Amino acid sequence: MQQKNPKGLATAALVVGIVSIIAGALVPIAGIVLGLAAVVLGAVPLVRAQRGTEPAPRSATAGLMCGGAGIVVALVAFTFYLNT
Repeated sequence: MQQKNPKGLATAALVVGIVSIIAGALVPIAGIVLGLAAVVLGAVPLVRAQRGTEPAPRSATAGLMCGGAGIVVALVAFTFYLNT
């Protein structure tokens, strides 16, 4: 069964990654959870591209990077909130 929109996971990774950066500054736990979700959503299309089943969309890479940045922002915010 073929997907109708093969870039759907990559787009979702990008959106969730951007939201994780914002949420990470405000609610660190939510930023970590959303960041991990973005990393997973971004990794799936990249693995499929390595297998040769789909081309690698750039939004998957961007979502992966934004998810990682969201995790970092959340960890920094969490340590800041603990020290104040």
